[in-house]
Amino acid sequence: SVTGVQTCALPICEVDGKPAMVDSDVRLVTKGLKTIWSKNIKLKVRELLEPTDAKVMDETITTEESAKRSDIISEGDRLDTAISGASTVEELINILNTQNWPREEI
Repeated sequence: SVTGVQTCALPICEVDGKPAMVDSDVRLVTKGLKTIWSKNIKLKVRELLEPTDAKVMDETITTEESAKRSDIISEGDRLDTAISGASTVEELINILNTQNWPREEI
């Protein structure tokens, strides 16, 4: 049982002015979970861009390859922004289920 002054505005509770855990049906996403998935998305972007990196440096990249690279970067940015804004596990799951990477190899 909790003693002292308890104030709650779910999902965050304080007991005597200090953060406390609260029994709730709300499943919050933790910073660690968001950090892991943000890193995974960045690794995916790097993996998808790697086959054409040399072409960018050599300036031999085609317009089609450049467009696909741009699509990859845009999707990675979209996912990373959405992940950082997620506040529940369900939101994070929904974001991860909406990944829309270019289908063709570049």
